[in-house]
Amino acid sequence: MDNNLKHLYFKAKRRGTLELDLALGYVADNYLPHLSKEDIELFANLLEVDDKILMQWLFYNEPIPLQYDNHIWQLVKKYNQ
Repeated sequence: MDNNLKHLYFKAKRRGTLELDLALGYVADNYLPHLSKEDIELFANLLEVDDKILMQWLFYNEPIPLQYDNHIWQLVKKYNQ
């Protein structure tokens, strides 16, 4: 695993809240090594979103901006179902 993927993996699994650690960690564990460069960029962008906002999107069904509402977000939501 290259350093960029290691960084993303760490960032996904160490968010500060158990719920996000598990949901984003699920994507990192199961999909990150197999993602295309474009999908890795989408995942990296998602990891830049503040935890409070991610929690609102994931658990309170707040509207998600189009730039984040993509197949990578669907993988995160898949964990929560």
